[in-house]
Parts: sequence; structure tokens; C-alpha cells
Amino acid sequence: MMTATDPTVIAFLVCDQVIQDGFTGKKSFIGVFDNMSAPSVPCICPELNVVVVLTGCRGTKKIILEMVVDTPTGEKVVLGLEGNLQSDDPLKMVDLIFKLRQFPFTDFGKYTLRVKAGDSKNVISHRPFRVTKIGGPI
Repeated sequence: MMTATDPTVIAFLVCDQVIQDGFTGKKSFIGVFDNMSAPSVPCICPELNVVVVLTGCRGTKKIILEMVVDTPTGEKVVLGLEGNLQSDDPLKMVDLIFKLRQFPFTDFGKYTLRVKAGDSKNVISHRPFRVTKIGGPI
């Protein structure tokens, strides 16, 4: 359950590339997707960007990005990143961009990205996507 101090997730994207304009600072998210296909697993994704836009943060808050894959025996954690988010203005939008390079996918199936605030049990948002076999069902 979210507490009053948890930030709110405004956007949660998976994309190929993030480009920031040097003059305006505006960001473009290129190749937004929710499904990735490969001929076999394990496979390597050359670049995967996870974009999380948060608001409502005051002070410093620990943020965790976690990726899990559903397996026949349950969920398997395949990624865990954490850091501190700091904002003095709760109305400010804070962009977190996680660039994953040469990321290995070991299984076909459903993956879920989760954003957690404060502790490892407090999920404030999640984003599913799939890794499928080329030519197979989505």
C-alpha cells in the first residue's frame, strides 16, 4: 500500500532509445514497445531503455527498479537496481532513465518491471512486457 510520502508514477515506458534535445532539454522516446521477439533464448538485447517519470517526491526516497520473469516454478528476479531520488519540490516531474546494454533474456514469456519506493515490498507501479519466439504467438 502506498504511503503519503511515496512518489506517484506518471509514465512508465520501455523503448529502444531516448534522445534529449541539447537546446530545449525535451526528451524523445524512440521505439516504445511491449513485446520483443527472438529466434531463441538466451538472447541479448543490445539496448533497452526503461523510463520512469515520477512526481510527488519530497526529500530523499530510495527507488528500486526490479525485473522478474514468470517461470513454471514461480517468479525469477533477473534485474535489481536501486538508488536515491531527491526532490525538494513535490510538483516537479523527475525522469529516471535506466539504460540496459547487452541485457540477457534467458527465457521466453512474461516479464514484469516494478518500481518500488522505500523498501523492497512497496510496489508503486509495474509494467509487463513479453519476450516471444519469432513466428510464435504473442
